[in-house]
Amino acid sequence: MHASDTHDSPGLWRRLSAFFAGVPFLAWILAACCAVFLERAVGLDLAHALGLPKVPVLFGLMVVLKTPSLAFGLLAYTTLIYLLPVFVAVKILR
Repeated sequence: MHASDTHDSPGLWRRLSAFFAGVPFLAWILAACCAVFLERAVGLDLAHALGLPKVPVLFGLMVVLKTPSLAFGLLAYTTLIYLLPVFVAVKILR
C-alpha cells in the first residue's frame, strides 16, 4: 500500500513538507534546547498534572504498554514538551 493510495495522506505529507522546507539547522538545535529546558523546568509538575506517575522515558512508550489508560496524558505530555518547541522554533526562525 502506497501513501498515495489513502485519501488524506498526500495532502498531510505535502503540508508537513512545505511547513518544514528550508528550516535552518539552528532552528532544530534551538527547538531541542527548548524541549530540554521545558522538561527540566516543568516536566515533573506537568506529568503529575496529566496524571502520570513520573516523567515519561522514551516518549512514554514503556508506560503506555504497561498502562494503556495513560495514553492521553502521554500524548499531551509529548506534544507540549517535545512537539510544541519544534513548531514554535520553525515558525520563528524560518
